Amino acid sequence: MRFERSAVETRAFQMLWAAALALPMAFGPVAPAAAATIGSLAPPAMPADTTVLAPPGSRISISANLFDNAGVGAEITAAEFATTEYYNEHQIVDGVLYVEAKSSGELNAMASPPAAIFDVDVTVTMTNARGTTASGTVTFRTVYDRAAALPPPPPPPPVFSQTETRVAPAGLLLSVIPAWTFDNAGTNPRITDAVFSTTEYHTDRYTARGVLFLRTKTAAQLNAMTPPPPSPFTVDVTVTMTNDEGQTASGTITFRTDWTPPPPPPPPAFRDPGTVAAAPGAALTYRAEDLFDNAGTNPRIANAEFATTEYYSTHSVQNGVLHVQSKTAAELAALETPPSNPFTVDVTVTMTNDEEQEASGTVTFETTYDVTDTGSAPIHLDGATGGPARIDQ
Repeated sequence: MRFERSAVETRAFQMLWAAALALPMAFGPVAPAAAATIGSLAPPAMPADTTVLAPPGSRISISANLFDNAGVGAEITAAEFATTEYYNEHQIVDGVLYVEAKSSGELNAMASPPAAIFDVDVTVTMTNARGTTASGTVTFRTVYDRAAALPPPPPPPPVFSQTETRVAPAGLLLSVIPAWTFDNAGTNPRITDAVFSTTEYHTDRYTARGVLFLRTKTAAQLNAMTPPPPSPFTVDVTVTMTNDEGQTASGTITFRTDWTPPPPPPPPAFRDPGTVAAAPGAALTYRAEDLFDNAGTNPRIANAEFATTEYYSTHSVQNGVLHVQSKTAAELAALETPPSNPFTVDVTVTMTNDEEQEASGTVTFETTYDVTDTGSAPIHLDGATGGPARIDQ
C-alpha cells in the first residue's frame, strides 16, 4: 500500500508540473513572479570527483543520469577523451556512452604500457528535453595486472647483402655505403676496414665518415702498366662494418672493370730537311722535334752516326740535342787530304721519347769552302732555322 500511495503522489506531481508548463502557452506570458518561481530549478551539473571503474576487457555504459538535475529526456551528446589508446570501444549510442578498456594482455603488449592503475579523464556533454546542456568531467579508472617490464629484444644482426658484382668504370670514383651493403645495418653503420685483393689497379682507396671510396685507374694509366691488366678484370674487396649497437659484419664485394686501351700515339716520322748547308766553322744544333713529326712526349736525339767525322771539329749528342760544327776553311785546306769542294756528309740520326718510340732518318750536310781563306773564325747557327744557335749546349 505504501508503494501505491507513493505512485499516486508521484503521478499527481507530474500532472501538476505539466499543467504549470502549459500555462504560458494557454494564457500568454507568465507573470514575472511566476516565471522566477518556475526558473528556480537547479541546472544540470556533474558531481565533483566523479570516478567510474572501467575493468580491463569489460564493456561499461554511463548515461546522462550521472549528472545531478539532468532533467527529462537527458542524453549524452559528446565525450572527449584525454586519450583513447587504452580502449577498444568509446562511442555514444542512443544517448548512452559505451566504453571498453583493453584487456590486461592487450595493455601489457603495448609499446609503452600504462601504470597498473591508470585514470583517463573524459569531458562529457549532455542535453535534455528542454534543450538545457551541461558538461562535466568523468574519470575512468582501470586496474590491471601489469607485467614486469621486459628488456627490448636485441636488434637483428647485420647481414651482408651486396652479392652481385659491381661495375667499376675506369677513372670513376665509387662509394660503398654500409646501409646499402648490409641488411639490418643498425644505428649509425660505418665501414671500419677494407681489404683489397690487389691495389695496383686503383689510384684512390680510403674511408671517410664511415663510407669507403675507391677509384680505378684511367684507361691510359692501366694501359701504361707493365703489363697492362686484361679487360675485363676483377678486384675483390672485403669490407667490415660496425654500428652503435656494437654489432659487426663482413662481406666481400667483387668489382669488375671493362676498359678499352687508348689508341697508341702515331709513330714519329722523319722530316727530311733536304741537303743542309754547313758553312765552314759553323756550329749547328738540332733537336728531335726539328727533324721528326709526331715526336711524342719528351723527344730526344739518342744517337747520330756520321759517315765521316774528319771534317768536323764538333759532332756529338748532348742532353738529347745534336751538335755539329764544320772545320774552318783553313782547317779543311790544311788536311793531309782536303775534301772536295763542295763536300757532303750523311748523318743518320735516331730519336726516342717517353712512349719508348724510336725513329731514324738521314741528314745530308754540304759544305762549300774557300781554299784561300786561312783565317775565318767559327760561327754558331741553329740547324733548324739557319739563325743564331740556341744556347743549350
